[in-house]
Amino acid sequence: MLGIHNPMPVAYSVKDIEFITGIPGTLLRTWERRYGFPRPRRNKENNFRYYSDSDLLRLLQVQILNRKGYRVSELISMNDEEIRELIEEYFKPNTSLPGREDLYYCLHNLDEEKFHTWVDHSVEKFGFEFTFENSILPFLRYVGDLWFMKIITPVHEHFVSNLVRQKLFRAIDALPKVKSDKQDTVWIFFLNAYELHELALLYYYYLAKKSGKKSLYLGPCVPLEDLAVSASFFGKKILVTTFTSPIRNTTHENYIEMLKEKIKPDKLYFSCAPDLFDVNKFEENYFRNYEDFKKLLF
Repeated sequence: MLGIHNPMPVAYSVKDIEFITGIPGTLLRTWERRYGFPRPRRNKENNFRYYSDSDLLRLLQVQILNRKGYRVSELISMNDEEIRELIEEYFKPNTSLPGREDLYYCLHNLDEEKFHTWVDHSVEKFGFEFTFENSILPFLRYVGDLWFMKIITPVHEHFVSNLVRQKLFRAIDALPKVKSDKQDTVWIFFLNAYELHELALLYYYYLAKKSGKKSLYLGPCVPLEDLAVSASFFGKKILVTTFTSPIRNTTHENYIEMLKEKIKPDKLYFSCAPDLFDVNKFEENYFRNYEDFKKLLF
């Protein structure tokens, strides 16, 4: 891929286009032969075909509208204004969940308004939990893959993450207040001092509060000493955390043992990628995903 230092790449390989849009390379070539669209350029150094940012945007538009029933031949003959009007109409609230390509269109254009409009309507139609698990969460995984492949920049990853964070806090704030007393077990949600990625943890916190658990959210980058002080305010306590990154000056295994030793929780649960470290040593503490976590709540 070329030009990865620009806000978005100025050139995309066939594989990039396939991954972003889901359109197979064979279909791209069929459209090129049949309609003269898109029109890839050639890299002078290696003769590889590549597509411009405007090619990607139009392919996303064509794919989205084709899914709605418009013919490719019909869409290719339209000018930019006609396509724009159809896209504006498409992004008005509808009865379907936003798909991966729909949300990528918002990401590509940094279009906060369209993201909020569609996701909010989906939440109203299907509920927050269903929308998050079936639309937002798969999209976040997709964004992570795009970031790993250097197809998007930190700006775009942060843009999406902050929008999703807003949705999570809004959903959490809308939950009924949990009635509890000092004897109730408190679920403490936190990330270690070197961990920043909190979206999964926020969703686990949402699920705990929704299920009526007394919960405390401490957020990212919590030093172990401060966590111990906070936990000391409570009698029965359950710790919940996630790992995505290395921990400076120690291992994940040692950190888990330190949590048990210094805080002495009644229970400790964590989630992480299974290849981050040997989770088999902590079978009673490890949960894979939100489905496993829901089982822990009941």
